[in-house]
Amino acid sequence: PRQAAADFKYAANAVFLQDSWDITDKLTINFGVRHDFYQSDDKPALNTRFKSRYGFDNQTTYDGISVTMPRFSAKWRASDNVQISGGIGLFSGGLPDVFLSNSFSNTGVLTNSVNIQRLGDGTFRENNSSTVVDAATGNALLNVNKTTFGTGVPAAANALLSLDSVLRRTAGTASLAPNFDMPSDYKANLSGKFDLWGGVRLTGDVVLTQSNENLAFRDLRARPLTVNGVQLRTPDGRLRYDGLNITAANRTAQGLPVASDPDLVNLGGNTDIQAYNSDNGNYIRTWAVSVGKSWDSLGLDASLAYVSQSSRVFGSLAEFATTPGGFYSEQFTDVDPNTAAKGRSTNEIKDQYKLQVNWTKNFVGDLATRFTLFGEFRSGRPYSYTMTDAAAGRGPVFGVNRGDQLLYVPNVNAPDAANPLRFTSPTGTTVFFDSAATLTNFRNLVNREGLPVNEILPKGFGTNRSVSQVDLQIAQELPLPFTENKASFTVDFKNFLNLLNDRWGVVEEFGSGRGGAGDRVISVQCADSAGVAQNATSSVCSAYRYSNFNSSAGSAASGIPNVDTSSRWAIVMGLKYEF
Repeated sequence: PRQAAADFKYAANAVFLQDSWDITDKLTINFGVRHDFYQSDDKPALNTRFKSRYGFDNQTTYDGISVTMPRFSAKWRASDNVQISGGIGLFSGGLPDVFLSNSFSNTGVLTNSVNIQRLGDGTFRENNSSTVVDAATGNALLNVNKTTFGTGVPAAANALLSLDSVLRRTAGTASLAPNFDMPSDYKANLSGKFDLWGGVRLTGDVVLTQSNENLAFRDLRARPLTVNGVQLRTPDGRLRYDGLNITAANRTAQGLPVASDPDLVNLGGNTDIQAYNSDNGNYIRTWAVSVGKSWDSLGLDASLAYVSQSSRVFGSLAEFATTPGGFYSEQFTDVDPNTAAKGRSTNEIKDQYKLQVNWTKNFVGDLATRFTLFGEFRSGRPYSYTMTDAAAGRGPVFGVNRGDQLLYVPNVNAPDAANPLRFTSPTGTTVFFDSAATLTNFRNLVNREGLPVNEILPKGFGTNRSVSQVDLQIAQELPLPFTENKASFTVDFKNFLNLLNDRWGVVEEFGSGRGGAGDRVISVQCADSAGVAQNATSSVCSAYRYSNFNSSAGSAASGIPNVDTSSRWAIVMGLKYEF
């Protein structure tokens, strides 16, 4: 365990130069440059099988990585009532240590796992490597002594994990790409403050973010599925990867590729997840305007703000995962199942309105009582509709070990005249449904949600319900014998509307697993032109076959979404003493 732990060190160094120049008494500019560079003598354990598979090793770290970040900003005090500021620069930070950590703890040589399945004919298979397991070993591993398991490795498992075993050679790994660069973003902002008539203050802000070095994840083990050198595609045009599980002889007979490395002939369930810098970048654009005013004689001030945001991101934030498989599967995909799709961020808030009102009055002597009301109305976050290969793990449809393929929607209101379960688009994409019940449920979803047909739905196509929440704070100053000191008692009512009525202030979001990002709608198999489902020994995929409609997946469940835990109300009391 000590050898397998992610035990590493690195040095993060930063040098910077900055200057501030008062061009006039009203205009000041700041400019500079920062250079970060990293050093490390520690490396993950070398996996020689990894190196023979890909021609490079699994030992890339932060060592030698550097990023130079120029920055510029300016502030202009045009008059006593007008102030404008802005800036632009390159920024990098929030080191992805969890990715680096995974490359140390997932080398494929210091840790491994065994996944045994008893097949219908009574034989056994190790799923991660597609290795046939003899009956004695399979039975031994499926009947371990549960009282001692966990304190020692069963002898049958040790036999499978011998140095020259397929399991040892094909164990899963995590790594950084050989030319990996630290993620960084260009950011620009412009802000203006304007004091208008009657004590009204108007402010405006624009923030633009564009990725410079983006971050994404891919499975190096995924191999393109070709027949006689021609790339195979799914019925709706996506790339297919090799998820077939057949012998090398049968591959040759069907014109399928046979890898020169025997460990890549049948890929199994293991993956080689790599963090890399994608050329496909992200952007987020946000602008805001607010207006506020104070009425000193009434002890009252109020402000109202509007914020608008748009985004297109490749991949997704790695906020719901800490493992290689989690980072990889967290990304929605479309035309290339082994990489990510670009679309709306799952955290995008398109429209947001904020209201804040403060009223202060001395009810007892000179002790102030303050009431603060903060209200927020915002549009719902995006979510995505997905479909999943019906086969577990690296299925034969897409050939990747992930399940977030964006949903293809046939025109379910225009069935084939000869077969009511068959639907063909003008471009020739054909979908069969396994039953009338599956078709009915799917059609209800399409019509209820107004989904476009004969296309792959974009990432973030759906939008959750809008949210309205109000917080209230009451603060009371307390008397003290020492005039230099201050004390106050506060009561915060978080989500105050929900306290008054449990139907108010509720956050309802479709999907599960990613805070409302999306969920599976349907399972999909490859089928021949007659709609007959194909198994993992066939490369035929003339049509899709839809089955197993997920009636509990977000909006697919009669329009009732999940209720977020932030919908709950809370009362927080505090005592503050200043001296």
